[in-house]
Amino acid sequence: MKQIYFFLLFMLSTLWVSAQASFSDDFESYTVGEYLGPQSDKWTTWSVKDGTTEDTKITNAKAASGTKSIYFSSTASGGGPQDVVLPFTDAYTSGVYKIGMKLFIEAGKTGYFNLQAEKAIGTTWAIDVNFNTDGTVVLTGGGATLASGKFPQGEWFAFEIAGNISANLWATSVNGGSLGTFTLASNKVASIDFYPA
Repeated sequence: MKQIYFFLLFMLSTLWVSAQASFSDDFESYTVGEYLGPQSDKWTTWSVKDGTTEDTKITNAKAASGTKSIYFSSTASGGGPQDVVLPFTDAYTSGVYKIGMKLFIEAGKTGYFNLQAEKAIGTTWAIDVNFNTDGTVVLTGGGATLASGKFPQGEWFAFEIAGNISANLWATSVNGGSLGTFTLASNKVASIDFYPA
């Protein structure tokens, strides 16, 4: 069963122009027990069905800071039904990209999210990130393992993916400790998708 609490800090900047785009969300402005999508003009779901079982609810059961987070859980063999997406403003093909988040994955449980490469969700997966029951995290893309390492179970930890899209040079870390660098077969990013797979 997938069980993951989530706190997001996201930053995206482009090098080829002087403009910078950024987004962060600690979920403190949302109402506990209510769905995320209808309360946000940024978050949605895979099928754009905000406020349904495909969405996730705000919880105050655990928090990395403040009092709130979002929670994903599934007992279905095929995963879901939660499938929450944060679309970026574009499918970025150049510039510097960084996403950081705080995660809490209970001991013996798993977690999953992916980065989509195209604005049309479900077209191309750039990176799949799997947090496994044995405490390993494995990043894959284009049919290859990109990076792997350990994450602490049963406590909040920082997870980060950063990339220079122009140079196709990416890196990932857990609590500031590097898990390695890699290149992407589909070297662009358009959204992040959280799914209890």
